[in-house]
Amino acid sequence: MTHDLAVVRQLCQETVVMRGGCVVEEGPVARILTPPRHPYTRAVLDSVPRPGRHPRRTRQPDVSR
Repeated sequence: MTHDLAVVRQLCQETVVMRGGCVVEEGPVARILTPPRHPYTRAVLDSVPRPGRHPRRTRQPDVSR
């Protein structure tokens, strides 16, 4: 288990994204990360700091089932 998506991208072939103990998205890493389909996966990717990009505050996505 990791929260480091760079590690996931480099080392994994399949991944599962969970929120609150529930699976929200799963499948091949390339499909999950580019482009993410679930709002929570997008929010996790958007939270990764990148050089030259100013952090912005965003609301937690409403991902109610």
